[in-house]
Amino acid sequence: MRLLLIAACLASLGGCGRHEPVGVLLVYEVDNDAGGAARRVPLEREVLAIRKRVRGLADAEAGEDGRVVVRVYGDDATRVRQRLDQTGALEFRIVADRRDERHRDVIALAEKWNAKAKDDDAPQPVVLDEGRPAAKWVRVVKSEAAYFADQPAFLTRPGPDESLEILVVIDPQHVTGDYLSSVSPGLDRAGKPCVNFLFDAAGARRFGKLTGGNLPDLARGEPKCLAIILDGQVSSAPAIRSRIDDRGEITGAFSEQEAQDLAAVLAAGSLPAPLRLVEERPATSPD
Repeated sequence: MRLLLIAACLASLGGCGRHEPVGVLLVYEVDNDAGGAARRVPLEREVLAIRKRVRGLADAEAGEDGRVVVRVYGDDATRVRQRLDQTGALEFRIVADRRDERHRDVIALAEKWNAKAKDDDAPQPVVLDEGRPAAKWVRVVKSEAAYFADQPAFLTRPGPDESLEILVVIDPQHVTGDYLSSVSPGLDRAGKPCVNFLFDAAGARRFGKLTGGNLPDLARGEPKCLAIILDGQVSSAPAIRSRIDDRGEITGAFSEQEAQDLAAVLAAGSLPAPLRLVEERPATSPD
């Protein structure tokens, strides 16, 4: 069953008369069937997840008929809407590298498929090796596409809507945002906004194995690159210089506010059930 999740984003009431528009009303569909009946999410759990997402900007409460009302403090309706629109999915993968002997077979498989594919064929998102997923194609954010396209060691291909896709390796460590213990906005070494993160013990073990197993080639000094994938897109791919266990940072073309919002989304974790915006209209103050 699909529930209607109504987020009433109310701006400050100062100076507003009765029945005057005071914000925007966002109506979301909560797809409780996405995970099947066995994974049906109670509305109260969805409300708690939303509260974590919008903390500091708004509050949320369950309403009647499966609704949730989110009241925004001040003029932050746009930021609240953007936080609720993001899935908050995070994963770390090694970029397939032509210089790495371990990647040559999967790169050859990917190139073979691309050569056989016709213009009207649906692109193959995952590269299989003996029936098992070995690598996958991931879209690159537009701001970083030129950089990745200029790296001859990486395997790229045109994606939908004039995007660029890059091949990343599917490793057994499978490091995702589920292992994060804390996330906060900060500044990188160049003084630009970034997002700092810390893993829990299990995540630190996995991340240590992932980075420790992909150190620079001692003979040639060529570093491997770690793709940071946010909501299905590679935001950056820093070079691995040494083993990293429990902490790191996410860099990109972030503004200070974008880094704050991304940190809030990642810290809150993924929403239990997917949301889909079905209506947006001005809200009015109650009688």
